[in-house]
Amino acid sequence: MTSASPQPVHASGPALVLLTSAPHNGTGRHAGWHDRIMPTLFRFLVTIGIIVGIVYGAMFALVTFVEPKKGEMTVRVPLDKLNR
Repeated sequence: MTSASPQPVHASGPALVLLTSAPHNGTGRHAGWHDRIMPTLFRFLVTIGIIVGIVYGAMFALVTFVEPKKGEMTVRVPLDKLNR
């Protein structure tokens, strides 16, 4: 009895034969598990959300931990700039 697909045989026994579709989808890159788990728009929105979260956390840390220097400031304005 012969089978349609070849079965490679090694010294330790028959090897596992993986029968799948083509290794790429025409874009030049391999279709892996990450292409099937998360769609492109959702991946983009999650990435933007993470970046916004990091920026928000950095701003919160600056507000919480940095104390501004308080002092009086005087700036002289020339008279010719007041008349414009």
